[in-house]
Amino acid sequence: MKKMKAPFVLVLVCLSLTSCELLETPVTCEGFGYLTVTNGSLNTIHKIMIDGTWYRTLAPGESETIELAAGRYDMQFKGDGQGGCSPSTATISACKTEGRVCRN
Repeated sequence: MKKMKAPFVLVLVCLSLTSCELLETPVTCEGFGYLTVTNGSLNTIHKIMIDGTWYRTLAPGESETIELAAGRYDMQFKGDGQGGCSPSTATISACKTEGRVCRN
């Protein structure tokens, strides 16, 4: 009888695990995503411009994540005095993160 208990208990445990549903909290981003910008320069301070609006100034090696409505954005890293990177377009999708790095 003892030999029968172990397999029977094992079968019951397996059945109970497969019959359970995992409850997941739905992710609601409400149409927003994220743009992570990184100043990869060794010694140039960069101003982050998005659609012509100044958002933040980043010191060398610094990163920032900005929440934006889903859509297309023109962005640029503008160096203090000189440097920076060419303008680019970032497409932000809801619930996702897009990244940009400037190393100039």
